[in-house]
Amino acid sequence: GAGGKAEGEALKALYTSLMSQPEAEVTKQASSLVTRITGKDVSALSRAEEVVLRSNEEFPNDIGLLSVFLLNIVTLQPGESMFLKPNLPHAYLRGDCMELMAASDNVVRAGFTPKFKDVSTLTSMLDYKPAKPELIKGSPEGPCVRLYAPPSEQFPEFALRRCVLTAGEEASLGTSSCPRVVICTSGGALKVSAGAGA
Repeated sequence: GAGGKAEGEALKALYTSLMSQPEAEVTKQASSLVTRITGKDVSALSRAEEVVLRSNEEFPNDIGLLSVFLLNIVTLQPGESMFLKPNLPHAYLRGDCMELMAASDNVVRAGFTPKFKDVSTLTSMLDYKPAKPELIKGSPEGPCVRLYAPPSEQFPEFALRRCVLTAGEEASLGTSSCPRVVICTSGGALKVSAGAGA
């Protein structure tokens, strides 16, 4: 509705202003933020404040420290996933995960990176509609297989299947019109064979 559009426009103006600040001002404000949070009782810290302190260890006084308060903080548990539509800002901070994305040269960065930061392109292209992320827990496709499919049939190439096998077990992943990659994260003696139409 109209309220959502106004919220999005306000968020765009805020984020664009924040990301466009001179480096000296970012350093000053980020340092002040870290000092304020460090002075608090650890048990009283919010999740965002914990993320700021942890991230400051790797990226001291980075603009990303100030951006944390404008993003949803999500902790995925083993077996959980999430789907991000194009043009949504995100930062992967720690732990082991697998990110599936289209092959492209248009990754636009603005913080928590030593690489080139293209703030003007990023702030002009982002989707500023406020939303909470939906976690995907996967659906069973057999005794050993779970399917993690995007909520839209528009992106079938981003479906992921997780197989948990014990010694001697086999699993069928069915057929697909999309390319496939198999990654073994533990164990060994993995044999993959493609059947007709696979």
